[in-house]
Amino acid sequence: MSALVLIAGIFGAAGVGLAALAAHAGGADLNPAALMLLVHAPALLALGLAPASKTMRTGGFVLAAGVLLFAGDLAARHFLGHK
Repeated sequence: MSALVLIAGIFGAAGVGLAALAAHAGGADLNPAALMLLVHAPALLALGLAPASKTMRTGGFVLAAGVLLFAGDLAARHFLGHK
């Protein structure tokens, strides 16, 4: 299994968890983080299942890093109480 497939699964699960938390616990500021994770998980899955190319793998990891930084920042701001 490709690392990008694993990352896609983690992003998808985290996105569902954050969306549920935003809907049921009143954390509306988590919606953008959940959306970013849920939208990019299928893209990472497609990159992970595509025939191996160094350019595509690098692009996938750069995409994953960007999503992780953006969604992680939003989630950290919510859970740590920073606005």
